[in-house]
Amino acid sequence: MDQLQGRIHKEQQDLLKQADEARIHLAQIKGDDNKSKADRSLLETQIQNLEERVRLRQVDLALAQARYRLDNLIAATQGADVTPASLRSAVEQAEALVRDLDGTQRLLREKVAVLEEKRQLLNKRLALTPDVRKEINQESQVVAGLAQDLQLKLDNLQNSIQSINAERDLLKSRYDQSIEHSLKIRRQLPPDMVAWKEAVLELLLIPKQFSQQCFATARQIAMSIDRNGISRLSLLVLLETVWLMAMLWLRQVLRSLSGRFKDRRERFWVRLVLLVVELLVRSIPLVLASGAAIGFLLMMESPEPATSTLVALAAAAVGFKALMDLSWLLLAAPTAPAGSQLPILYRKLRWILGLTGVFTGLHLLLHFLPTSLTIKDLVNRLFMLLLLLLTLLVWRSRRLILGLLEALFAGRVLWFKAAEWISLGLPVTVLVALLLGLVGFVNLASTIGGYVGWFLIVLVGWLLLQGLLQDLANALRLRLTATDNKETVWTQGLVDPLYRVLKWVLFAAALVALFQVFGWDSQSPVVRSIGRAFRTPLLTLGSRSLNLLDLLLSGVIITGVVLAARWSRELTHRWVFSGVADSGTRHSLSVFTQYAVVLLGVLTTLRILGIDLTTFAIFAGALGVGVGLGLQSIANNFISGILLLIERPLRTGDYVTIGSNEGLVTRIGIRSLTVRSVENQEIIIPNADVIS
Repeated sequence: MDQLQGRIHKEQQDLLKQADEARIHLAQIKGDDNKSKADRSLLETQIQNLEERVRLRQVDLALAQARYRLDNLIAATQGADVTPASLRSAVEQAEALVRDLDGTQRLLREKVAVLEEKRQLLNKRLALTPDVRKEINQESQVVAGLAQDLQLKLDNLQNSIQSINAERDLLKSRYDQSIEHSLKIRRQLPPDMVAWKEAVLELLLIPKQFSQQCFATARQIAMSIDRNGISRLSLLVLLETVWLMAMLWLRQVLRSLSGRFKDRRERFWVRLVLLVVELLVRSIPLVLASGAAIGFLLMMESPEPATSTLVALAAAAVGFKALMDLSWLLLAAPTAPAGSQLPILYRKLRWILGLTGVFTGLHLLLHFLPTSLTIKDLVNRLFMLLLLLLTLLVWRSRRLILGLLEALFAGRVLWFKAAEWISLGLPVTVLVALLLGLVGFVNLASTIGGYVGWFLIVLVGWLLLQGLLQDLANALRLRLTATDNKETVWTQGLVDPLYRVLKWVLFAAALVALFQVFGWDSQSPVVRSIGRAFRTPLLTLGSRSLNLLDLLLSGVIITGVVLAARWSRELTHRWVFSGVADSGTRHSLSVFTQYAVVLLGVLTTLRILGIDLTTFAIFAGALGVGVGLGLQSIANNFISGILLLIERPLRTGDYVTIGSNEGLVTRIGIRSLTVRSVENQEIIIPNADVIS
């Protein structure tokens, strides 16, 4: 590869040198006649040819490097002991190579198209300036030669991309097989009494191993103190004092912050801030002790794995302490929702979380101690057993949790139904995963547990952002109410529609985040299956085949158009055209704005779907026949309504007599007119009767 790079670099230098010489000749041409112009154009094309050939040599180098990297990836992933993580990394690197080469391929196609246009332009110049035929022919030959070489390079690049794609697909197939194999692996418990006896003896040796590690760490610390003297101890005392003062100051700041917001609990973000502040305040003593111990080990140059073990145990302790405090705040604190079953649920949850925390600490210790896989597997299964008890507790408390959620989602039936299904599906999924782990399919259980964990993280994040978004919308409404007498115009015309749009945008972002954390990219089987289902042709309209994705996209656009049309009518009537004194004129302008938005949305939908408007010629003919046969009155009223809005022979508030009906005009619509009679009755009159 180094020799190839050197040779290509030398060839590029030679080509650039020739281009510099051509530029010198170009600078010497000063005339403005046809001959001078043709010579300049020829030299400019030759310079372009040389520069493009420099880039072509760079493409050759990129192809060689891609092939070299791919060969190294394939060689590194050979063998039976290759891990799924290594295969996935190889697949991602191969996909990166394909993306880079695809970009080069698109660039070459564009250059070939530009050269073809330039060749056609030279043919036109040849017909207009026959006196410089020789120069134009030479330039045309240079352009044709460069275009031919670019096309050859493009074909070579296409073949290379196909080859790399095939190798990538092979790597991905091996990765999928490796994942499938790892998920099917079943870890066995000790098969006989001898193996169980050995496991028990090894388990009994764990305290001895742990004590040996502690004694070794203590000896290293003592040696460090003897070696560094009193100076290191003095620095340690100073740092520990600073750490203590910082934690006390942080606790005071958090308590003052909590007192400042305590009287504004009606807002979601305030309740969220108070909850986080309370959790931080309750965690400060444990964080203080853990930080002091970790700082002591670091300052005393404690050997590994003592420091890493302490960091892991401290993180686990802080995490479980936060979970227990959170469960207390939500279930048993004075500010928790009223309910006789909540304290009982908290007490059960506290015991299970405590035992789970103990086994989590034991699992972390075993990770740093030289224990066998059998012992680690036994502890993992005990950990899963405790999680199973926790899941069963959540399942038994499902109705209680749904009661709390029903109050949270008051008035939103759809969201409550979704929460009901999630509360049913999540415990069942976790229960199945834990049972699989208990019978030995640990990798499969861990994978399912990872998916469930990420789903919960995304779900909680989405709910928090939804609450913050609602608080922001309410704050805007309150601010507009206090500062503007047109508060209804702003809230109904701008804040409310924008809030609804942002809610759906947030939901779509949560789905995208879920796909990202699940690793469902464009090459994953799940996404490919969904893509095939969405791209299956369902019907044909003219020469265009429509699939499920087209129909869903059309539905989304049409829904957006309907909402935008309604919003535009309200906004223009109350705000944009508020300066128009006549209410009838303002109403007409807002209605025409609504129709313009609808028409623009329909044309946009057809454009996105790639449907030619001539396709609707037959439909228009059928519609004409329908109007002539049965829809004549509807079309007549519609056209009459447009004429009323344009010509405005009568306005809202006029006292009119139409046939046997008499009263005040209250509304002029596109299909009918509404009149309030002297008996205070609303009478709907078709627009065709008004025109006639």
